[in-house]
Amino acid sequence: NNGRGLSSSESIYRHVDIFDISNATNVKGPAHDAFNASIASTAGVLNSDITPATVCPFIDFNVNAQLSRFGLHNGGPQDDGLLNEKWEGIALVPVENEHGQHHGEEYFLFSSSDNDFVTQNGFINFGKTQFSDKSGFDLDNQMLVFKITLPK
Repeated sequence: NNGRGLSSSESIYRHVDIFDISNATNVKGPAHDAFNASIASTAGVLNSDITPATVCPFIDFNVNAQLSRFGLHNGGPQDDGLLNEKWEGIALVPVENEHGQHHGEEYFLFSSSDNDFVTQNGFINFGKTQFSDKSGFDLDNQMLVFKITLPK
């Protein structure tokens, strides 16, 4: 857990990855998906009759050379440009041309991080009770938007 508002500000892994399941074993069913079934040994070794999905690294949020173009950074000072710890929201939206048509290749990928109510000037209980997070930080909600191309 690293990022804005935490003792360590540099995140090691903040990615959007794609998983190829075209050759993966479907583990749904009694052979693997039951209270007395397992897909791996107690040592964590995947059963030999299971083919795993393939991980395809796609977008790395932590590239400071790119983040700095927008006044953002991973690691370093606790300022408004430091990325928040957790990025929990993701949405993929098609890019339409000037005629409102989408041809299936370009998309906007939105990723969001809420502030987990880390504020020094908040209110709870329908605005009746003032709230101040014990961390001393004010975290902003953050949104990153990427224009990406996916093959048809």
